[in-house]
Amino acid sequence: MLDFGDGVVRTWNDVELPAKPTLFETMKTLSESGNGFVFKYGQPGQYGIMIEEIGDKKNGDNGKYWLFWVNNRMGEKAADATALASGDVIEWKFVNLKLDSAKP
Repeated sequence: MLDFGDGVVRTWNDVELPAKPTLFETMKTLSESGNGFVFKYGQPGQYGIMIEEIGDKKNGDNGKYWLFWVNNRMGEKAADATALASGDVIEWKFVNLKLDSAKP
């Protein structure tokens, strides 16, 4: 599921997992299937491959960033380090990150 944060939500069901089922490889498989799923990513860095843009929503636009959840648990690793299994539910949400500067 993609939640673009502006009322637009897209879903895909029964996506076939690639040979190496990570979230990143699954996204690549979905984008190569020709069904309108488009995303951009950067070179692997210290924390792995960062997803920079999905559709027309780019990280940092209006203080919003793409974050993901797998089976209702927020991702704790980069997309290329997040293993998937059959039946997993993936949600990408374009959300506003507000940092509370008053807290230490």
